[in-house]
Amino acid sequence: MASFVAFRSAFVRLSGRQRIPYETVHLVDPETGQLREIVLKDYLETIDVKKYKVELVSTHPKPIAKLVERWKEHEKMKASKAKRLESHRKAEHKEFQFTWNMAPSDLTHKFNNVRKELEKGRKADLVFVTKKGHRAPKDIPERLQAVVDELADAAKEYKAREIVGAMGAIFLRGTGEKPTEVPSNNSPP
Repeated sequence: MASFVAFRSAFVRLSGRQRIPYETVHLVDPETGQLREIVLKDYLETIDVKKYKVELVSTHPKPIAKLVERWKEHEKMKASKAKRLESHRKAEHKEFQFTWNMAPSDLTHKFNNVRKELEKGRKADLVFVTKKGHRAPKDIPERLQAVVDELADAAKEYKAREIVGAMGAIFLRGTGEKPTEVPSNNSPP
């Protein structure tokens, strides 16, 4: 374990003759994985430095370097960045608040906003509450089911519905695809 920690702490990404302060290094053979000692200056003259670079991997107990193809490293970094951005984009989620007695036009407008988020593959939490001074509807589970049915072509539930008193919540994860049909204009709740 101690040698692994020492290796990780000694790992420095240096490349090229200017950044590697050693005359000789042990190069890792790409095919066999064996180490062979080379004179860095002579070796750099034999390779195409536009296609390859020599990267210092370890300095202790002896300097170890490896030959890296620049385009492979570039592709790997690009893929890693794209994956990171994709996971960040999918991790985003918004909360939408509704009241049980919203006007149908307001409800349709909000559902369109929810649908846009879900079509991007994001998460959306829909929270339904009562207005102050109004009574909660008696059919809360049926209304929540109607909302889920309305958005079924763009999302799936990723968490169980919550109903606490007069409040109901639905947790949806978008599929990331636009539906083939145009959604109906009749509002669920």
